[in-house]
Amino acid sequence: MSDNYATRPLWFWNDKPTDDGIKEIMQKCKEESGYAGFGILPYNACKLEYMSEEYLDLYETAVLQAKKLGLKMCLYDEWWFPSGGAGGIMKEQYPNACAKRLDLEIFESNNRLFHVDLSAYPKVMAVVAMRENKRIDLSEFVHDDVLNWEADDDGYKVLCFVLVDAELGRVDYLNPDSVRKFIECTHEVYYRKFNKYFGNVIDSSFYDEPQFYSAKGRAWTEIFNEKFIEKYGFSPALYYPALFFDIGEETAKARNMMFGLRAELYSSGFPKVIQEWCTEHGISLTGHVDQEEVDNPCGITGDLMLSFKYQDIPGIDEIFCEERASKAYKVVSSSAVNWNKRLVMSECFGAIENITIEGIYRETNDLFTKGINHLVPHAVWYNPDNEKVKFKPELSYRHDYYGKYLTEYNEFCATVQKPLQNSGQVNSIAILYPIENLQYLYNFSWEGDPVNGGPTTETNDYLNLGQYLIRELNYDFSFLHPDVLHNNVSISNGEMIINDSIHHQRYNTIIIPGMNAVSLKTIMKLKEFVESGGTLISTSELPTTVIEYTEKDLFSHTVKELFGTNKTTDEIVKNRFGKGICYSLPSSKTNGLDEILSDKSDTVVVNKVHGLQFIHKRNDIEDIWYFASLKEDADTIVSINGKYDLTFQDPRTKISIPVDRLIKGNHTEFKLNLKKEQSILIFGTIVP
Repeated sequence: MSDNYATRPLWFWNDKPTDDGIKEIMQKCKEESGYAGFGILPYNACKLEYMSEEYLDLYETAVLQAKKLGLKMCLYDEWWFPSGGAGGIMKEQYPNACAKRLDLEIFESNNRLFHVDLSAYPKVMAVVAMRENKRIDLSEFVHDDVLNWEADDDGYKVLCFVLVDAELGRVDYLNPDSVRKFIECTHEVYYRKFNKYFGNVIDSSFYDEPQFYSAKGRAWTEIFNEKFIEKYGFSPALYYPALFFDIGEETAKARNMMFGLRAELYSSGFPKVIQEWCTEHGISLTGHVDQEEVDNPCGITGDLMLSFKYQDIPGIDEIFCEERASKAYKVVSSSAVNWNKRLVMSECFGAIENITIEGIYRETNDLFTKGINHLVPHAVWYNPDNEKVKFKPELSYRHDYYGKYLTEYNEFCATVQKPLQNSGQVNSIAILYPIENLQYLYNFSWEGDPVNGGPTTETNDYLNLGQYLIRELNYDFSFLHPDVLHNNVSISNGEMIINDSIHHQRYNTIIIPGMNAVSLKTIMKLKEFVESGGTLISTSELPTTVIEYTEKDLFSHTVKELFGTNKTTDEIVKNRFGKGICYSLPSSKTNGLDEILSDKSDTVVVNKVHGLQFIHKRNDIEDIWYFASLKEDADTIVSINGKYDLTFQDPRTKISIPVDRLIKGNHTEFKLNLKKEQSILIFGTIVP
């Protein structure tokens, strides 16, 4: 990424651009707004044909001007959004590589005989007979696209799971070969024209809002069965009914295997394939999915954290209103922590029409304190005419209100983003990311709108719990994904450590949010953690359903061993186990939570302040804390684990001052006094 740490907006071409217009806007955006680069977002309003010579020539004008001005360009990979259609080119040139949907056809019979012509369906994924929870794979009874089968009893229905065109003209996100076709239509075209600017002027690519809900939440792919067999060694046919129905004690296992694989196919099919291309061509990849703030993301791209496993720069959208996705910021930044990424992007302020400059700073500080450190404002518009700006605000030097603040704002962002980008995050508290339970809850028959992701429950409190920890109790944390818990942690002396990371994650406390279903593998890893001396806290609902259903007795015994009970009560239950201790809390907002965490966090705010948020980071030279008071004045004492000399820097004035601090044992205390909406950078060096 660039040495200029100011923000880099999306630039909507909402009118036909000219060479002179492009040059003028870019120069003045640098000189009068302080921007460090652009990502051009073209669409029909620019009156050009996507990927035509005229379009690419004008784009080249922007690239050359960026080089002249010392700005960086990010390739926005689409004509409008969401990413995947290549401005209609995918549908026109590669219709077979476009998105598919899984449909269910149900057949009944009055005489136990089933004769079903399947030839009308483009692709049959499974044919299963089902009566209550009994299921029979009927694939052996299908010949020449016709099913002939006689049931041995009444009451059976035949379920036919068929793959159809989703009619979106958008790439099949789950199929790497299809994604490579999308790359041919977009990234490869840019590279052929601008290859000498890749890795210098053009330093990144950006995708926007891929999602499953346009396919009625049932996005699927023809390679699913072969990938399932490759991973698990048997056919998924008998698990297809679990996508739509409860199939009894196997439901949790079946859904976690099926929806879990779909999430993996998205992660390795869309962002990973594009990332591999970007790496090969010397640039980074960023971008974000849609609807990140939903309680259950299984219907969006499957698993929000896993979506970014293979991506250089995870991202999130902050759009429509202040704090819309605030609870989800930590999910995305925790993905970076889990899979060793330094940068986390947010496209921000889009369609927040009347946001004030105070609101912009407030939202920025919410993002910064939750681990986002690379901002992409939405947006600069080619034509600032109020009638032509589709999504206000227009964030350029031309705007009567915002224009006068942008240079100062970008200087502020550069001051904060530089240390936050060049350091790893420090955490001692983790919240288990409850994807195993979310996949158990999810099904294609739920009655909600697919745009809302998937079904949830009152006790599914992980997002609210995270917000409560940060905003009310003033603790920082990371979400811990089960994939990382199972495969990339070490446990020693009451700490769980993410291995081989630029981040500094040494968890002495892990919180299980309210959840019903969890894997035995997860519980056994947590048991090992507690035995070594760790602290484990369950809030709202102790898990009672084990995904490996054949292990329910061992699971129930282990939960009772850990927590002293199998059921959540109205009181706090405290149970010592091994060298550690477990707590079961009746809710995530139980008064005792603060007391439990007060000696577990590496940084403790002594007197709680509503809306006082912070992030702790570390590099080879120093520790960095960034505090922001979003809701009210903050006048409190902060205690840091370790002995430090400290310096405060006001990121608005850039003035640095030494801090009066008191070392007590192995802790450093200092007084923090911030006005509402004020923030402070704190730099600390360890002293003997």
